[in-house]
Amino acid sequence: MRAASRYEPRALVRTYLYGIALKLLSAERRRHRDADADAEPSVVSRPDEALWVREALERLDANDREILMLREYEQLSYTEIAELLRIPLNTVRSRLFRSRMALKSYLEPEVRNV
Repeated sequence: MRAASRYEPRALVRTYLYGIALKLLSAERRRHRDADADAEPSVVSRPDEALWVREALERLDANDREILMLREYEQLSYTEIAELLRIPLNTVRSRLFRSRMALKSYLEPEVRNV
């Protein structure tokens, strides 16, 4: 609300609010980066599919996870994501493709040599 006077109605209010939330999230990530660098991720095999997907999402790079979550969970359009992240539309498309392929590789069962 402090910056409401700077709001430009060229985009949806939702896009503007997501921008604020992403900046706050980035600041929080920077604060915790050192603490998280020391901890090793633990991947535990669970039968529950929702937990399996959550673990696969956690394995994604932060930028890949962010763009995938904006599209799939927040249902933002490619254009809204491009405006929010201030990147070209084609970059959104290519990052989403790479994110989906990485997620798919994490979700596919491992091929074992018998």
